Amino acid sequence: MRLPMFSQRAIDRFLHALTYWLRGGIQLDQALHGINLVSQESRDRALNRLSRDMRRASQNGKALSASLSAYLEQDEQSILIVGEHTGSVLSALEMIVENRDFASSRRQQLWRAMAYPSVLASGSFVVLYIVAAHLAPAIQSIYQTEEASAINGGAQWVQNYLVINFILFMIMLVLCAWRVLAKKLEWRETRFARKLTADSLSFCQVLALSFQGTKSLVEIFAVLQTQGSLPIRNAIARVTGKLRHGVSKLEHLLAVGLIPNSILFEVHLLRKEGVNQRDIMLKVCKRVCDYRNTRHRNYIKYAATLCYSLALVNIALVVFTLSDSVSSILQHIV
Repeated sequence: MRLPMFSQRAIDRFLHALTYWLRGGIQLDQALHGINLVSQESRDRALNRLSRDMRRASQNGKALSASLSAYLEQDEQSILIVGEHTGSVLSALEMIVENRDFASSRRQQLWRAMAYPSVLASGSFVVLYIVAAHLAPAIQSIYQTEEASAINGGAQWVQNYLVINFILFMIMLVLCAWRVLAKKLEWRETRFARKLTADSLSFCQVLALSFQGTKSLVEIFAVLQTQGSLPIRNAIARVTGKLRHGVSKLEHLLAVGLIPNSILFEVHLLRKEGVNQRDIMLKVCKRVCDYRNTRHRNYIKYAATLCYSLALVNIALVVFTLSDSVSSILQHIV
């Protein structure tokens, strides 16, 4: 469980700083001490306290992955554990930082792309509600005519339309919340559909780090079977079963439902060319990131199109309701 005393921004700053210091070949204890000094000079209290706690834990013989377990996602912790067992902590930290930067850029991209469409759709719903729920009934109460009754009937239909949209929105919100909680609390096992998710990237990065060290895959997998996240444990269980049956080709080991066939075929070609397994897995990680980024942009495009469509329908209903109201008023005046 993540401690509430440090924000995600503070954790991101700490991981970036630690990666920067370790790139210079500095030992972990000295790197943490350097981060502590810099945080004191910059008066960054969160970073100062976090680096001090991490250094104290390191001096007490606690592994970095265990010290950061309260602040990292399970997939991130799995990557760091493998990095420690293969002697490539810096590579593991670089992967974690890159994943966090990628997630942050996706959130910013989503905000920039969806800000105007969502405001436009929400504003059109508000205007439509005001016109249908207040303006049209007010006209009907002032002008007790057949045209006014027709306006009130149309306004009632628009109100029903708004209620249906609100119910659908709440259902979508509940489903999204349930999926997020189900993943974080592991209420259900992740199905191995052929979709590229964060689990796919973490699985590939774990394998890339595993090939970087001198320990065998079986030794690495034995550690992850008890400390890895649920999707990674499931994928590793399938890979372990294939190893026991004598499967040795990398593209066959990766066929556990997290990697699409196009990337598996590319792995097959790279292996035929004699590329080492670590470089192959790093290339797969890049392909997975590109694939996910493309899919993310497509989702944003679909969501923006939906918002624009709803806004267009709402504006048309507003114009229709107002035109009927103005027509009723003019007929009453004439």
